[in-house]
Amino acid sequence: MKSASSEGQSSDDDDADLLLKWFENHGEDRTELAGEILMSAGETPRWMARIESGIAAVLDGDGAEAHTLSVGDLFGEMGLVGSRVRTATIQAVSPVSLRILSYQAIEKHRGENLEKRSSFDRALSELIASRVLNPAGPDHGWIALVAHDQKKDQLEQLVCQFQEALSRYKIVATRQTGSRLSSRCQLPVKRLVCSGPLGGDLEIGAMAARGQLEAVIFLRDGLSSHAHGSDIDALVRACEIAEVPYATNRATAQMVLQSLSNGNSEGSLPC
Repeated sequence: MKSASSEGQSSDDDDADLLLKWFENHGEDRTELAGEILMSAGETPRWMARIESGIAAVLDGDGAEAHTLSVGDLFGEMGLVGSRVRTATIQAVSPVSLRILSYQAIEKHRGENLEKRSSFDRALSELIASRVLNPAGPDHGWIALVAHDQKKDQLEQLVCQFQEALSRYKIVATRQTGSRLSSRCQLPVKRLVCSGPLGGDLEIGAMAARGQLEAVIFLRDGLSSHAHGSDIDALVRACEIAEVPYATNRATAQMVLQSLSNGNSEGSLPC
């Protein structure tokens, strides 16, 4: 029950939830395999979508990944505000489940009711604004999740156990690990980097050096040698210099994740 003093906040919450309700009530399910093109630049826009599971990538003009979309992210809405063609290409990185809301269904259910149209338009404006407005200050609040092949099951168990706490942060992960955690634990993964041997560990180390990381969970296989061991060492050094919590086994990972779970939702680990 909302108090009178929270009336303004209540209105904002209602706007934020409105699009989700429209997807639930008027959308249709669709699934695509990894590698499938979900939306192509230049095509006529006829629908918008919400990712229910899996990871997709927004591609730049050269076909390279500009950034990733994961569980809960929306795309395809720009056609509702005058764009005559799609302006981006989006490809499934892993198998994805989508909830599709057609423009025709939106127009039908929005109808002539002025209040309903205004509420929907306000929610849509908030979504578009979030695409283009950058928060002030550095890009903080990231958690890195990495695991060697023999440790991926352990990481999956931990992430599923602490999914609620991790969902309050922006998650970066290597491609294979991130795709698995997104599909099996319903964890929104905001950025994918290459696998460790292809430079992913160095990318995460660079984020640590820039002060972007709140913690690193890297479950390592200590019984096997790794050709990119020097990259792992560089990541460790970056975390040590930047004083980033760094967990390399299940016991220490549980301690870090429990700290996240007990902390606040403002994107910082408690001291």
